[in-house]
Amino acid sequence: MTAIATSDLSGALKMEWLKLRSVRSTWWILLVFAAGMVGFAILVGATGPAGPGPSYDPTESLFAGLALGQLLIGVLGVLALSSEFSSGSVRATFAAVPRRGRVLAAKAAVITAVTLIAGEALAFAAFAAFPLAVKR
Repeated sequence: MTAIATSDLSGALKMEWLKLRSVRSTWWILLVFAAGMVGFAILVGATGPAGPGPSYDPTESLFAGLALGQLLIGVLGVLALSSEFSSGSVRATFAAVPRRGRVLAAKAAVITAVTLIAGEALAFAAFAAFPLAVKR
């Protein structure tokens, strides 16, 4: 295993990415986020009106699972920030990167990137799955 130079922000970003992807709860949360977004889109599409009226908004119905997704992304952020404190490995983090602002910026950037990529991909997946479930 190679050492990561943490003297600059890019090293701290690599370290935070490694920590986030090595925690099992990250993958479980993203899996439930995916199932919720796409599952709710299919469910709402299948139970929606067969002949919608002029005030029907398919986008509102499409993103029915968004509230669950927002909750799960909040849980992901809390777990990413607090998982080190429960195990005590935060001491090693601050020994490697003594500037706490840099650690916080790296954590925020990694969580933002993961959230943005997962959210965009799942929004498009829900958008693609919704018409398949709509009654004809």
